[in-house]
Amino acid sequence: MRARVARGLRVAMWAVLPGELALVVCLVAGVRIPGGVLLAAEALVVGMLALEAYVMWPLYTVRRRAGDTRREAGLAVVRAAVPVALRRLIVHEFRALHSLGLWTVRRRHRIPEGAATGFRRAPGRSRTPNRRPGSCGRSSSSPSSRPWCWPW
Repeated sequence: MRARVARGLRVAMWAVLPGELALVVCLVAGVRIPGGVLLAAEALVVGMLALEAYVMWPLYTVRRRAGDTRREAGLAVVRAAVPVALRRLIVHEFRALHSLGLWTVRRRHRIPEGAATGFRRAPGRSRTPNRRPGSCGRSSSSPSSRPWCWPW
């Protein structure tokens, strides 16, 4: 019986979690979603959580009785119940959301404030250099006037 429920749990995770993520993205973007769709999505999520508890709790208690810590037992149960591809997809989505959040607040990951420009600013100078990357230090924008920048 639990094997069938575990298989159902895997199918539910493949269907419900990506759908819930898409629904959250639509809500954040300002898309109007009918109340029935929201109610159905939340009912699916609650049902999936109930299935997860039904399948994972016995596996968790077995690991705890074997001497694992709570964290080790929880990770082992998640590895056993959640498909690898879905775990990778969820991790990728969280990393993408983190990157998007950093982009919206205009911060860079693990780069101290002020160290991103790479040069010291003189008083009255702007934060950006007077040239774009690949312009070879000249202000002219036509490639024909810059033969020293040609790749050949």
